[in-house]
Amino acid sequence: MQSTLSSIQSLYHFEPLSELALMRYSINAEGRIEFLDGKRGETDVEFVVDLMGLYSGSTAFDQTKFQAHSLATVMEYLERTHTFYENVLLPKMEIAIYGILKLFPDHVIADVLNAFLVHTKTT
Repeated sequence: MQSTLSSIQSLYHFEPLSELALMRYSINAEGRIEFLDGKRGETDVEFVVDLMGLYSGSTAFDQTKFQAHSLATVMEYLERTHTFYENVLLPKMEIAIYGILKLFPDHVIADVLNAFLVHTKTT
């Protein structure tokens, strides 16, 4: 049976999409995973392994597996996800959209992209 850390390293190495789960936590420059204390205490590493399995597609969603984790663990993940989207993904999306609009200002999707930008800035 694999240890939790080797499971994480294996998923991270062989399933690049599993990185999406880890982006809410800390990964140092050498690729080592550092689970830092969250607002609510220690990070539930088993929860992270379960998430990585979902992101990578290596496991199907099993509700009972996630019911075993505390509500505090799930809430911490949701809080981290909110911060991650707000501080990392949305700014990257905005940069990409501005680039698209600069290159293709008259494209039919330009209005949709502008509406998205306005919505994300006002909510």
